[in-house]
Amino acid sequence: MAKKEKKVKAKKQPKQKKQAVLIPEHQRPLLCPPDQAGRGLGTRVFGYVCRLFVVMCLTWSLMMFFGGGFNGSYEFGIYVSEGKMFMLAAFATAVFGLLFYNRFTALGGVALGAAGIAVMTPNVLEGVLALYNGFLCRLYLSKFTVYLTNLGIGVPNLTSGESLAAYYIEKLTAYGADGLLVMALVLSAIFVPLLAKRTRPVLPTIAILVFVVPVCVFNVASSGLGAGVLIASVAAVLVMWAYDKMFRRRVDADKYDTKLQLFLEQDKPEYPEEYLQKKREKAEKKLQRKLAKQARRQKRKNKDKTVEEEI
Repeated sequence: MAKKEKKVKAKKQPKQKKQAVLIPEHQRPLLCPPDQAGRGLGTRVFGYVCRLFVVMCLTWSLMMFFGGGFNGSYEFGIYVSEGKMFMLAAFATAVFGLLFYNRFTALGGVALGAAGIAVMTPNVLEGVLALYNGFLCRLYLSKFTVYLTNLGIGVPNLTSGESLAAYYIEKLTAYGADGLLVMALVLSAIFVPLLAKRTRPVLPTIAILVFVVPVCVFNVASSGLGAGVLIASVAAVLVMWAYDKMFRRRVDADKYDTKLQLFLEQDKPEYPEEYLQKKREKAEKKLQRKLAKQARRQKRKNKDKTVEEEI
């Protein structure tokens, strides 16, 4: 019987994926902003310090603006000078600026924070209560009498506004700076990681509104310097956000090729000679370290050999 010939099925060739359209030239994101190309360590640190300065001014302005809301009748106030608020804001910004720069400076941030807190020895609970109750007292002195029932823990039975103001002036004088230190640390913990390296403004905006809205709603603002620095700081943050967004333009991934290539082969930019020289030097140093490590390892092996093994 003749063997039946097996029918050889032709293999189906895999369909070639359709090449996505390249991003148009005017929409292509820059891989590196022009002012960041070939930056040295000094330039990078200087840029980071400048952005931290904006964060510090923002923190300082909120402290002044919120602190100015305490000024009222019977010489009521927070009794912390703008200079001391500046020092507290600078301390908090420096601590978190070191913590979030890299893992090496984080140790310096922890040491600076621990040393500063050890020197100032703030009473956190009393400081926060002093600010909270003091602000409610300020509202009561401004005829918002409903807030008298919400005043803090262990408030004595005071019948007159003058005696109530005197009681909380004493509390704010003793613990107002401690409360402002806590406020500066909380604001810096929000602002530094979200604004210093790359601007992500949603959570910082909420934090700003938490302190600005109560002062404006009850019309108790009195710090012109705080309002001016706050406007300037917010404008600076918006500039940073616009700058960061410019070099991170989002492109529709379904419509354009955003992963495989950004440039045609003939349109690829050439690396600067200085950059290539640094890359070559770095690769050469890496090779020398590798060869030295292998030589030390071989030397240890030869040292551990016995006479019989060498023979």
